[in-house]
Amino acid sequence: MFLRFLCFLCLRFEDLGEGVTYLHSGVNGIRLAFLGGKLRVLTENSAQSWEVVTSSVNPYTWYFMEISWDEMFGLKMYLDEKLEAEDSNPRGR
Repeated sequence: MFLRFLCFLCLRFEDLGEGVTYLHSGVNGIRLAFLGGKLRVLTENSAQSWEVVTSSVNPYTWYFMEISWDEMFGLKMYLDEKLEAEDSNPRGR
């Protein structure tokens, strides 16, 4: 059995402030946050972690965001139906 996750969001960022977390499912889950001046999606399981990053978001603009994760294929982020970033090489924890 392989683990998978898929999330669809309509987002409008009013504040892209450093350290702001927009979505967080807890330990061994998924996090959407603005860190290091970029929007990041981070996910992890008990053994590995993945991260995708974009600087293509602006305040006061609506985005259709898709986040998908599969333990075999990795983490992907789509903005307005276009692949924005992917990480298929997990790092050990």
